[in-house]
Amino acid sequence: MQPNNIQPASALARGRPPLQMSDRRFAPEGIEFCPRRRDHAAGLLALFSAPHFLESASTRGPWSDEGEFNAWLDGIVALRRFEAVALSNGRPVGFSGLYVHSDFRSHCGSVMLGVADDMQGRGIGSTLMALLLATAKTRAGLSKVQLTVFTDNAAAIRLYRSFGFQFEGLHQMFSRRGDGYVDAYSMAVILRD
Repeated sequence: MQPNNIQPASALARGRPPLQMSDRRFAPEGIEFCPRRRDHAAGLLALFSAPHFLESASTRGPWSDEGEFNAWLDGIVALRRFEAVALSNGRPVGFSGLYVHSDFRSHCGSVMLGVADDMQGRGIGSTLMALLLATAKTRAGLSKVQLTVFTDNAAAIRLYRSFGFQFEGLHQMFSRRGDGYVDAYSMAVILRD
């Protein structure tokens, strides 16, 4: 079952076509983008441990320290990885990761994306997604990029849809949230020439 504020993929597909990367402002003012470094750990730990992020985007509880956080991020199993951090005055305010699968799934990668609450709506998430998809196509040679998003995260779903992501499935009771559970959508975009 889809929430009232989310239309089924077939109805969304009939709407306005997804924006192309050329339609987007590429670098939000005052924001720098760079590959993830170990010294970003404190800022990324704060981003990933923020209450809103934990509720709307995370399938685990908060990390105890920077070492545990780095170990978790470094432990994501992937054939190749591409990670970028958005910085505002040196503070990590956004993160994106593209994780390329192995073996018979090496044509596909999974995405992780997050932006600090106080920095949302400034184009950071759009820029990080544009960077990921350009990397997926040009550097990683991928044909498909996929992600999972909680069904009640309407802002994230709108962002993903604007880049051409389509719903592929529903995971009921995907993750615990408080005393209950939250469902999640599988979404993907096929990268065409």
